[in-house]
Amino acid sequence: MKTCVVVGIVASTMFGGLALADRATADKLAKEAHATKDPTTAAACGQAYLDVYNQAPNDPTNDEVLQGAAVCFDEARSIGAALQAIELLRKYHPTSKFIAPMTLRSADLYARVAMHDRAAERFEEFAKKYAGDVDAPDALASAIQLRVAFGIDEDKAIADAALYARTFGAKRPTEAAHLMLDITDVVERKGPDALVAHLQDYLRLKNCSSKGWEGRNTDG
Repeated sequence: MKTCVVVGIVASTMFGGLALADRATADKLAKEAHATKDPTTAAACGQAYLDVYNQAPNDPTNDEVLQGAAVCFDEARSIGAALQAIELLRKYHPTSKFIAPMTLRSADLYARVAMHDRAAERFEEFAKKYAGDVDAPDALASAIQLRVAFGIDEDKAIADAALYARTFGAKRPTEAAHLMLDITDVVERKGPDALVAHLQDYLRLKNCSSKGWEGRNTDG
């Protein structure tokens, strides 16, 4: 049985005070919120979508409803409510077409509330699962930068930098080289041998041709 959620950010009587949740009203509020950028309307939109969800939590089309709620709450700057909607989507609709964009959105939301470890995990998850997506390189770069900046799981930062070079280095050699430099202090703490190997990899990447760079396998 799926969970019902009541956020209660806006009063139920706002925008008409319908007794029953109305998908058409939620969609209308969404269009209005996107057009006006008004946070109050966006909050009402998010709550309207959650009301639709709560009325029939087992509806197979609720992935779109929860996605709509997340977007509206994000626009209302209600980050906790937006994340709540995304987590419900991930839990109950794991094969939805909205999982990819909502995974990326959740990474950004976690970063905005300084939950840097969760943000890094989500950015990494997106980059690995959707490596062909245009946003995948930047997502993986964000995971690396968060881990380096806040000292989160340095081994993953190293592994992610190597993954970036293997996966995206052929088309983005400059960005890959910069990321390798970003983790130099992290690698240095692993000892002189690791640092020498790392700098050799950096130079190899920096001078690579458009054919790409294979690099060393650091996954093991």
